Amino acid sequence: MRQEQCVACEHFFDYEKTKTGQSILNGDYICSACATQLGIPMGVKGVAVAMTYTKMRVLKEYAVKHPETQKRILAENEKSKKNGERLKETVSDFFKSLAGFAEMISSGEKEMTEEKFTCTSCGNVYFKAHVDETKCPKCGSMQTKHETIRFRVDRDGNKID
Repeated sequence: MRQEQCVACEHFFDYEKTKTGQSILNGDYICSACATQLGIPMGVKGVAVAMTYTKMRVLKEYAVKHPETQKRILAENEKSKKNGERLKETVSDFFKSLAGFAEMISSGEKEMTEEKFTCTSCGNVYFKAHVDETKCPKCGSMQTKHETIRFRVDRDGNKID
């Protein structure tokens, strides 16, 4: 039994059992009573129509007949603004990292990784190119701590970081 909440009237309905609702964009749902009020047909014909509705569009059209939903529209607008600002920050950070990556490529730098092992038995520290063999070369113990180290090198192979 899957309970869904109508984005318009906020009532819960059993979507799986009764199929008395429609799915709208972004995984939200609208009950059959609200869908009828908004002119969204039920059933197969209504699926295509319902998928053109966003949560905000449903709320705005529902608010025409039910003015008490205005508060929810304002809350949804605030939520959208916060999400938009968060998205802008994420995109900005992404482009900054791309700029750094492009600078690194143009200067001939490469990012390298190295596998560092520390033997817990004898304390020996050793480096390997692959994690396949974790046996300590000094004492033969398999009890090791593993750490991946990332670093950058210039065109000549000298470490930068």
